[in-house]
Amino acid sequence: MVSAQQLGAGGDDQGLNCAASGTAAANVAPPPGAMQPGQLLPPVDARTAMAAPTPLTPTPLAPSPLARPPGLLGTLPSGAPPPSPGGGSRQFDAAMNLISKAQYDEAKADFRAYADANPDDDDLSPQSIYWVGDIDYIQHDYQGAITAFAEQIKKYPKSPRGPDSMLKLGQSLLAMGRTQEGCTTLGAIKSKFPDAPAATITLAAGTRKASCKS
Repeated sequence: MVSAQQLGAGGDDQGLNCAASGTAAANVAPPPGAMQPGQLLPPVDARTAMAAPTPLTPTPLAPSPLARPPGLLGTLPSGAPPPSPGGGSRQFDAAMNLISKAQYDEAKADFRAYADANPDDDDLSPQSIYWVGDIDYIQHDYQGAITAFAEQIKKYPKSPRGPDSMLKLGQSLLAMGRTQEGCTTLGAIKSKFPDAPAATITLAAGTRKASCKS
């Protein structure tokens, strides 16, 4: 007040103590939860709880998709059904597993052993012989492939693997430079196997068009 009077600010009605003079600022209600003058402090734990922010609930992460399993040899024509192990043969299943690991020589030996030991198995034995030929084909042993594919067709003519074997037989003959035989083989797939998959017929026709004169 002394400083105000010295500055010519007037008397008590213009004092700087707002709370004492009853101004609007002194009459504003304190916000909810604010401490009041003279109020006892809450216990330490309570004050900590009051000050601590509400913990966030972590959003669960979506599970990462599992890596795709290793594929098979990948030489079947597009759209052809994948090989079905069936029968629960451990030896056949082991050979398929070796193929998925690109252990072709070991797989070929297991397939050959299974086919030789189970000639009466009309399901897995023709598939085993087919895979023997397919491994030979990708390893550029075309003569071995020709022998295996011809064996599969001759021993198991009703096997669903027949059209695939005949297609690969024709391709192997072409790779050996035996063009006439290869083209004849490819052209005969539809007549020998009327129920052959459309993808196999299409691939055979495309191969003939690219490699054969007529």
